[in-house]
Amino acid sequence: MYRYALSILILTLATGCAGDNRQPTVTPPNEETALPTYDRIVANTNLELHGTVVGYRRRGNKLYLVSGPGACAGETCPRNYTLEDTSLQILGTERGVSRVNESFQDAEQRIWVYGGWMEDSFFAIQGNQFLSPRGGTHRGLYGLTMLHGYAVGYAPGTNPGLGGMVARWNGLMMGVDVGAWPNRGDALFGDATIIVELTDTGMQADVSFTNIADQFDVPRPDMAWEALDVEAGRFAHENGVADNLGGAFFGAEHGEVAGTFLRDLVTGVFGGVRE
Repeated sequence: MYRYALSILILTLATGCAGDNRQPTVTPPNEETALPTYDRIVANTNLELHGTVVGYRRRGNKLYLVSGPGACAGETCPRNYTLEDTSLQILGTERGVSRVNESFQDAEQRIWVYGGWMEDSFFAIQGNQFLSPRGGTHRGLYGLTMLHGYAVGYAPGTNPGLGGMVARWNGLMMGVDVGAWPNRGDALFGDATIIVELTDTGMQADVSFTNIADQFDVPRPDMAWEALDVEAGRFAHENGVADNLGGAFFGAEHGEVAGTFLRDLVTGVFGGVRE
């Protein structure tokens, strides 16, 4: 979905650019119907959330936190997303989110993406593995794998109407273990639930990831964030580049939510649709 040269990506982040019950939104059965959905989301995008950029070398012990989380809004968003030349797998719909895998490889890098598409937004965790040792654009990055999560779409920039005191969004989380070897690089998948309620101090969101397992179906611990203030349609937990979460509500009726996170050496993304 997203194929910046790494130097452009880091520059972008450093400058800060980065209702009623709803049925599950998009169920693309094939590329012919999926691609127009993707194109429409990109064309209507006015908000991009970007997670911490994380890097590591094969079997190396050091973890590189290259850039912290960032966002861009409106015309400042570069919208540099493409499916050209990628191999796209559409895996079906879970909890209202259409899961996709993408991959791309040339002489200099291998790119893979785990993503989720909805109607007005998408979210994805992307890995760039740099292959070319000399003579290439990324020769100084040889041997590095860089991970980057993002959530993209049309965000109204207002808090959702709850229709009461509480509302709930259900969906998926996708992440990558960046802890110690041999688990470093393992893909993680689970359920995401976002509950928003009115409290004495204002609107707050609870975010939880459950039923998490790696690609070998080995269970992982649940993750949760509680009492995150919701302001102008966004919420966040901020404790530095190694511990953060950012989310926003997307769609004209706030029917979707998506965001990025990094916690306990797991970096990833999440998204869901309103019950």
